[in-house]
Amino acid sequence: PAWRRWGIPAAAAAVLAVASVRLILPSRPPVGVGPVATAQGVTDTLALPDGSQVILGPGSRLTVADGYGGTHRAVALEGAGYFTVRHDAARPFVVRVAGAEVRDLGTAFSVKTDRAGGVAVAVTEGVVELQAAGAAGGPVTLRAGDRGDVSAEGGVTAARGVVDSASVAWTRGVLAYRDAPLREVQGDLRRWFGVELQVSDSLLARRTLTASFTADSAAQVLRVVALALGADLLERGDTVVLLPQGIVPSPTP
Repeated sequence: PAWRRWGIPAAAAAVLAVASVRLILPSRPPVGVGPVATAQGVTDTLALPDGSQVILGPGSRLTVADGYGGTHRAVALEGAGYFTVRHDAARPFVVRVAGAEVRDLGTAFSVKTDRAGGVAVAVTEGVVELQAAGAAGGPVTLRAGDRGDVSAEGGVTAARGVVDSASVAWTRGVLAYRDAPLREVQGDLRRWFGVELQVSDSLLARRTLTASFTADSAAQVLRVVALALGADLLERGDTVVLLPQGIVPSPTP
């Protein structure tokens, strides 16, 4: 199919739109070793053998390490997960992702990954340590209300006191952002709707999004993202390109 360009009126930049609320499954019996995966747009609530709990985001995969609960408590995550951990000082709880390791010190926290290797951690209770994979320095300590980010290049940054209930609203079927990097929005659109959002302009790619989405339309979400950033959308199937307003791309066969 041909590309379809969505023009976004600049005067409508204050409009709010909403995203799809999908099925949240009830907690299942404790999961064993091996991967548990969720489908696009569906979250799942999982109980771990030690009584800890995970809300697994859409399009995500959790693998419980062999020997979990014996000498260690480690899981591997691809996508998004919210962890409520039962404290055990002798066996810290560890979440391993492609770009980092998150070590729990008795808390509740959210972890999101993206395809470029970035990681975002939002702590709602207690304390965690965030360590970039292969980093020479020590871990960064995050307390309740803090957000930690690991870039694709392995840099770690911490924002203090910015996490609130909206930061983990996806666990309730709501997508909410406050100064969120576009890579986080791109990951959510992929997992919730199967939409690939591409940002070809470097200035747009550095922008952040503040918005809240609670109803049922991927198109509405994309429109509000464009409105907030002063951009246009170019669509082809499940791929949407975010462009600076007024730029008309060359025709594509």
